[in-house]
Amino acid sequence: MAEITGIPYTEIVVAAILPAIFYFFSIYLMVDTVAAREGMLGLPKEQIPKLGLIMRQAYLFMPILILIVALFLGYSVIRSGSLAIVAAIVVSWLTPYKVGIRGIGRALNTASMMSVQIITVCAAAGIIVGCIALTGIGARFSSMLLALAENSQILALVFAMLISIILGMGMPTTAAYAIAASVVAPG
Repeated sequence: MAEITGIPYTEIVVAAILPAIFYFFSIYLMVDTVAAREGMLGLPKEQIPKLGLIMRQAYLFMPILILIVALFLGYSVIRSGSLAIVAAIVVSWLTPYKVGIRGIGRALNTASMMSVQIITVCAAAGIIVGCIALTGIGARFSSMLLALAENSQILALVFAMLISIILGMGMPTTAAYAIAASVVAPG
């Protein structure tokens, strides 16, 4: 989103933090309600990992932390992801499951096989986004929606939601996101 809109990542995080909290809280409530209805119980106390063990393995979060910090510092998504991958390899050397040259080769092979599907979807979405950008329909469409919403941010948000739902029908998440961002974000 930051690359598409030109808005700094920090501003996007600040704008998205409250909806994210609501989302995860609602998921928690749903899971808790279903678990209570089904009579499910939590782990027995003896199976819950000890805090000391968890804290000794906190270094495993380093790649995620590096990714977030790099994005906050304004690095591109590709550079941030690359830094996180390097950090994941380095962190693996601190565990019994060290990643050597062979492991990196296997990981690259698996990633290339898995990325073929994503590449085709993103290529199709890229063509659609390119057409939207070249014709200027995205800017006109979002301006029209803002004019319809006038000063109501809630109404503009509802319009953005409806556009995302309609454009995302029958598409994978990545493609739907790219197309919705190209139509909604220019406004």
